Parts: sequence; structure tokens; C-alpha cells
Amino acid sequence: ELKSSLNGHTFWRLDNIFHNYNDYIKNTTKKSLQQKYNWLLDKYYKKTIPSDCGKIVQDSSDRVTVINVPDISDSEKAVLALGPNFSLSPKVDDRFIEKAKVDLARCAVQMRNKEQKETVDTTVDTTINRWYKSPFQIPFVRTPETATYETEDKLFQLNKFVIATMQNAKVETNLTRHQRSGLKALKRREDIHVSVSDKCGEFVVTTKQTQKQITLEHLDTTEVYKFIPPTRKCKSGYTPITNPSETHYSRQIQRKTTQLEDGANKIWKDICINHNFDYKLWVNFNSVNSVLPCLYVNVKTHKFDVNYFSNKVNPTDLKVRPIISCCSSPTEHLAWIATQIISQLLTHIPTHLNSFNHHLENLARIDEVETTTKRFFSADVNALYTNLNIQGCIQSVMEMIEEFQDQIDMMSITLVELQIILEFILTNSFFSYNNKMYKQEDGLFMGLRPSPPIAVIRLWAFVRDSVYTDTRFLHIARNIKLYIDDGCGTASSREEAEMFLKAIANKDPDGKLSWELDYQTDDSTWIPFLNTEVKIDLDGKVRSRLYRKPQKRQITLHSNSHHPQSMKANTLKNSISDARKVSSGDDEEKHSISIVDTLYRSNGYRPVDLTEENTKKSNEDTEDRPAILCLDYISEDVCRMIKNYVRKMKLNLKVIFLPGRKLRSIFCSSRPYDHLKCLNTRCEVCPRIVTKGRNCLVKNVVYKIICNICKEIYIGETSRTVHQRLGEHLRYARYPETKSNCEQALAIHYKTCHDNAEPDMSFDILTVQPNTSRRKIYEAMFIYNQKPSINLREELK
Repeated sequence: ELKSSLNGHTFWRLDNIFHNYNDYIKNTTKKSLQQKYNWLLDKYYKKTIPSDCGKIVQDSSDRVTVINVPDISDSEKAVLALGPNFSLSPKVDDRFIEKAKVDLARCAVQMRNKEQKETVDTTVDTTINRWYKSPFQIPFVRTPETATYETEDKLFQLNKFVIATMQNAKVETNLTRHQRSGLKALKRREDIHVSVSDKCGEFVVTTKQTQKQITLEHLDTTEVYKFIPPTRKCKSGYTPITNPSETHYSRQIQRKTTQLEDGANKIWKDICINHNFDYKLWVNFNSVNSVLPCLYVNVKTHKFDVNYFSNKVNPTDLKVRPIISCCSSPTEHLAWIATQIISQLLTHIPTHLNSFNHHLENLARIDEVETTTKRFFSADVNALYTNLNIQGCIQSVMEMIEEFQDQIDMMSITLVELQIILEFILTNSFFSYNNKMYKQEDGLFMGLRPSPPIAVIRLWAFVRDSVYTDTRFLHIARNIKLYIDDGCGTASSREEAEMFLKAIANKDPDGKLSWELDYQTDDSTWIPFLNTEVKIDLDGKVRSRLYRKPQKRQITLHSNSHHPQSMKANTLKNSISDARKVSSGDDEEKHSISIVDTLYRSNGYRPVDLTEENTKKSNEDTEDRPAILCLDYISEDVCRMIKNYVRKMKLNLKVIFLPGRKLRSIFCSSRPYDHLKCLNTRCEVCPRIVTKGRNCLVKNVVYKIICNICKEIYIGETSRTVHQRLGEHLRYARYPETKSNCEQALAIHYKTCHDNAEPDMSFDILTVQPNTSRRKIYEAMFIYNQKPSINLREELK
């Protein structure tokens, strides 16, 4: 009766007020009783640490690789020994609460769009659905319509409850005093370089000078890399600059970046014109404010014994894996398009292992009768990416696409256009290191998005044209499987396996392809392949079990890491499940489980019943998918309270709690020596930026402009560089009467309040947010809180 007599908005407000008071009384009483219980527990019962907790925890020196850094302290090692994925407990301050408000606002947008049977992705009006999977930020965000009274009121109450719960939460540090002192010391040090090893998973600590020697040694000794010196234009063409300065190197990189950006945008524009693509789609894949790819290397610590690094190491003796970071590069957008098309071909390659389960299924299919006289072998291609010829790779890809063109989605791209894209992204292999430009003259970038599928297709072309057409190897080719540069199979003898691999290598026209073979010599020898080791018994039965490299450190998600307990539990359960899957019998399962047990005990976990089955719930696909609310993890109590509240409010909402900042993000960088620098000696923006450590080349920011004459402020956001956007504001203030400027906020302010005065402004970078919707929500929040007087009324709305 009450609901029928009141309008919807009033009824739901009263209903929520009643429930909130009821919850408040329950929570207050529970909190009081819990405090009393804890006091009694502390007074009459001593807290004891279980004797079996962390029984096999290793020493810090076994979990960190230190190369030529003699003065690193035990406290610094202790914090790095926690592992790259260790998450620090957050500080619940104003900044933390601001982020939570933004997360709630994004969820509210999803709920409103969902109620209108729309999604955020519909801001791009195009019929090509596969373009929606693009990881690139859409520069256009539409404000959704207001939802019903019931939904809006529930969202309001949810926001209020979550913020209040977080503000009242207390978070204890998950570091010891010894580790906290080490963390502070590491943050202050400017002489060391911290990275993650190639396959062993631990931190590698070197001096910056040693790291540069290791990288430069690799660049000098690898034939495919070529240093590009800065040049100047002269009558006869271009000539190298004698004794170039840092500015010469920076301008050379900037010119090459602009050149590649223009070339990529021209190719994309021609494609859009040919196929009448939507304007918003053209803008979304247009390269703007990109940076040249950058090289960084990971040390292959698994190639050496652990004790090798206890003495002084010669940097030239170390082996590294080169990775070229192509994030925000001029070719990143075109590379994504090529990858979406090429990766579909992998399902048509019979030798390709597309997943770990596929490898297990392949082992189970091997016939025992066929393997009674055979042995298992694994092989690894030496430097596959850099030894492949670019033109040969393009040819193999185009031939295979022509063969299966009717069975793949070309995303409206023609074969000619795809070939143009591939030639552009693969041949313009320029990158920078330490503010100097290099070029990889042949081979694939390790870090370029389409490199793995292209390498798989090229290697398959060699296999198809060699052993699949030779009757001597048909019985081996039946069981051969490849995962990028790793392969496995069965053969009657080592000589036969070598002939098989040599036949594949001989198909390489450049003669660079070579294999490293690991062959089963007897029925007691286990051969490692991926994270399994396999052998064939005398009776032909294939046996398998879990494998970890002996050099690999015992590092996984640490028990003290600030991750949700469910995430830790699922990580352990998945490891146990994988150990059982790879094991072919009881003895193999016992061995596999012991590896998992040792690994997790070494990271502080208590012994568990490893015979339990993984009771992971299956995710059933439903049409009514819930909206997602992502919040930073605080504690299990906070998680439970928020999830219970969402359940009680009957919101179609899934709450996900994310771990805090990881040690990897604090200490590691893919661009440690290639920071963007402003080269304009007359730059008017940089001197006005008051934010520490920022220059005019930063992008995706929410900013505040302070008029130093009257102290009034303006708040805005931009996806472009600060130099471009704030430079426009300076022009608005300097020339307010210009026709194109007169309606801008800064022009109106200076025309009205400071007519004919030279602009005197300071710029403050409030936050950097690459995500478009988050950036606009932050802008709205700052405008609401700080009430800028210069902003126009339309912006304030």
C-alpha cells in the first residue's frame, strides 16, 4: 500500500534509509563485540605462529640475482625476494577514495547503458564488430541517459555505502620493519637498475653502468642491429654529424617517429577511403603523439648456476633476451589489425600447439604400439625471430591467406592492403636505446604484436615443404608439434631426429635456421618440453609429469602479498590441477605435487590437503551479463561487506577486487633510459608547469590552469600532449578577440578581467589517465570539488 501511495523515487528512498539504519545497528554491535573478543583473546591467550607455516622459506640470496652490486643490503634483498608480483598494502587516503569514486562512477555508466540495452562500445557507429575488440581508447565518450528512479537510488546508496566502508577500514602493512627499511632504501637509490629475469621469475639487480654494458654488448655483437648516426643535409645529400650532442640524437628520433607516424596514417586513411569506414573509426586508429619503439633486455639467469653470480661477473659473458617495446609506437594500430587477421590462420596449422591442454591431448593420442621402438625428443630453434627473413615471412603469410581466405574474417581489408601493412610494420624496424637510434635490418621484433603468429606460419612453411613431402619422415611428422620455437616428437634414434630437423632447417633459403636437440637416450631419461617432462617406456607407454627448471627460483604469488584470498586460493588450486593433468600415473602425480608443495611452502603458504579436487565453479554464459565494478582490494572484511550489500540490493553487478601496486611496477621500466624530453628551447609551456617531474610531452592528463593575476582556476582534460592543449589555452588568453578564440573560456576571462594583459598562468597536472572514460570522470570530479570559476557553464554542467 505504501509503495502504491508514494511515487517510486520517494518509496525507494525511504526503503533504503530503513535498511541503512538496520545495517548500521548490526555493524556497530558486531564491531563492539568483535573488539571485546579480540581484547579477551590477546589478554588470556598468547598468539602463536604455526610451526609448519613457511617451513621451507628460502634465504633472500636464493630469490634475487645480484650482478656486480656489492653494497646491496640485506634489507633491500629481503624486499626484492618477495617477487615481482608482490603487491603492497595500500594507504587508504584521499587519493585512494578518489579512485574508488571514479570506479563507482564507471560502474554507474555501465548500469545506465545496460538498462538502455546499450554498451559503452556503441559509441563507435560501425558495422564491423571485430573493430570493437580494439584495445585502443575511443576518444569519444557519450554521457548515458539517467536510469530509472529505483536504479539511480540504488547506485546512490551503493556509492555512499562503499565510500563509508572504505573510509572506516584499517589496513595494516604487509611488510616487516626490516623490509620497509629496504623498500625506502631502494627507492632512494639512483645507481642501480632492477629488472626481471628471462624465465626464472626473480628480480635481477645490476648497476646502471653494468646494465648499459650488457645491452650495448648485445647490440654490437648481433649482426641484425645497426646504429643510425644523426645526419645533416648538405649539397651532396646527407652527411653524419661530427660529435653529435644529445639534442641531435633526440631530434633524429623525433623526426623518424613523425615520418613513421605520417606513413602509417596515410596507409590507414587510404584504407578508410577505399572502404568508406566511419569517421570515428578512422580517428580511433589514427596514430597521434606516438613514440619510437624502445629496446630493453632480460638477463637469462637460467643459463648459469646460482653460485655463478656470487663473484664478480663479466657483462660480456651474460646472455640476454632482447625485447623491443612497441607500445604507443607509430605502427601499433596497424600491427593490431594485421594480428587480428593473421592469428586466425593458426587453427589451420596441424603442427601448432594453441594451448597447454592441446599439448596434453596430443600426448594422450600417441599410439603405444607405434612408440615401442621410438623415443621422445624436444628441440628448440636458435634465435628464431631475428633469423627469419622479412620478405620470406610476408610471402608465407600471403600464400596461406590466399589458401584459406574463404575461412577467415579479413575485416574488410583486401589482400593488397594487408601486404602493404605487413611490409610497412616489418621493414620499418627502427628503435631507440639510451636516446640513440638503431635499426633491426632483418628478422622480427620480439615485442611486435604479429611477430609470434608470423613466426609460426613461416616455420610451418619450412615443415610443410620438407618433412611432409618426404616419405622417410612421414612417421615422425605424424607426431611433431610446435609451439613457436619449441618442438617435440618421436623418433627411432638420435640420428633420425637430427636428419628430421636438418631437413626442416635446409628449407631456409638464408641458411640461418638451426636446432638444439634433446633426445631420450634410455627409458629412464626424462625430456623437458614446455612445463612438462616426457619419456617413453620400453613397452611404448608415454609418461609425463610436471617440470620446473633446476635454475628457476622458487617464486610465485607470495602468501603475504596484498591480493584477495580467493585469488591466492585459486592460484594454488590451479597449480595443483595442472600438476594432476600433466601426470600420467600415480608416481608421476606424486612427483608433480611435491614440486607444487615445495614452491608454495617457499612462499609462506601453510600445508594444505593436496588431494582436494579443484571445485572451481563453471562460468555459465548468460544473456543477462552483469555490470562490472572493479575496486581496489583492502581486506576480506571489506570485500564481504560490499558483496553482501550488492546482493541485498539485488543489483545485477559483479564486484571484482584488484590487488594494489606491485613491486614490478615500482622498480621496473621498459624505457629506463629513453625518457621523453622537450627539445624546444623557447617552449612556453614547460616553464609554467608546477608539477614536479612533468614536462610538456606528457599526454592523457587532467590539468588545472591557475591565473597568477587573480588566482582563479580552470580545469580541463586532454588526450593530446600538454604542449598542444595548454599551448592553445595560451593563445586563447593572448589573442582573445580573434574570431576562432573569442568563445573560449580563457579568452573570455582575459578579455573580461585582464584586457590587454600578457597571460600569466601556471599549469598543474592533476592526474594522468590513459582511459578516456576515467579521465573524463576525474575531470568532472575535480570540477565538482574545486568549483573552477573560469570554466564555462556548459562545462560545469
